[in-house]
Amino acid sequence: PQFATNREIGLRHRVAFAPRIFSVELSVAGYSIGLKDELDFSLEEFRTVNIGRSRHRGVEAGLAAYLCECVRLFANYTHQDATSRTGDNFGRRLKAIPRHVVVGGATARLDGGVRLSAIVRSTHDIYLDDANTISLPDYTVVDAKVAWRLRSVDIAVEALNLLGEEYSSTGFPDTSGSGAVYFYPAAERAVRFTTGLRL
Repeated sequence: PQFATNREIGLRHRVAFAPRIFSVELSVAGYSIGLKDELDFSLEEFRTVNIGRSRHRGVEAGLAAYLCECVRLFANYTHQDATSRTGDNFGRRLKAIPRHVVVGGATARLDGGVRLSAIVRSTHDIYLDDANTISLPDYTVVDAKVAWRLRSVDIAVEALNLLGEEYSSTGFPDTSGSGAVYFYPAAERAVRFTTGLRL
């Protein structure tokens, strides 16, 4: 089994410039994880493999503004540095892990139990091979959601990839050495309906 040693430190602070009217919250966190006998799923072999030792370090920062306690504007940034600590790829970044992720958006609560949200996710700098020679194209996706509560019933409608961005979530090079790269295309645009009952 894999074994991990994890260290984290963080800070969160909220300032109310006008109570219940306008406030700002800042959060920052840093982490370091050392893994031994790390397990990973190999798309090429379609099975779980042991990739030895690795080190995961990162910083997460977020800024949120609250308006009248019913509207929230936010932006989050994550920087990840996951590297191999063994073998021929010592010091190289692990595949399929984005180095930069930026998320921003807004949420609102309206009268009648209606909730609205819009979120933009931008992912950058992902390698698809252990040697760090093949990159996944960067992508940005917009999602939106409308939800409301009717007594004990929750209903939601989500628009995923609202702008129909053509992108792939991951991929891998051909193991036969042909130079071809296989991608896993994500859904371009989708609508999802969900409902829940509160007892």
